[in-house]
Amino acid sequence: MKNSFFFVLFIIVLAGCSVSKKTSLESGNKTSTNVLTEIKFSLILFDGKEIDSGRVYFTLSSAENRFFGRGFCNSFNGQYFLKGSDTIKFNNMVSTKMACPELDAENEFFSMLKQIDSYRFEGKTLLLKSSDNVRAVFSAE
Repeated sequence: MKNSFFFVLFIIVLAGCSVSKKTSLESGNKTSTNVLTEIKFSLILFDGKEIDSGRVYFTLSSAENRFFGRGFCNSFNGQYFLKGSDTIKFNNMVSTKMACPELDAENEFFSMLKQIDSYRFEGKTLLLKSSDNVRAVFSAE
């Protein structure tokens, strides 16, 4: 009986977390840096080219300001910094080193991430920009 109580309590807490995450995502509040964390962002447009959604993605983790994801071939992670309502930097990025037919595209993607200096997040769309030019468009899942 005691285990059942804790299980039900755990489910209620877990459900509450997912509801608040959805509310933050749908609000599109650009002044809150928390709105970007713990969300899977799938690449849909990269330097003007459409990308199959869900293939390339990343997530910003609030734990130690880390990000992690999957490129065209390899997994990657690193550290990010948010400042104000539109500034973001990706640093200290590392990745696995598997070869694949799209390695050139992946290298361009990783290079682009290092150049990103700002973002805009509206609804479920995240734009990553470099010198005010949109370089990549992601969809929040």
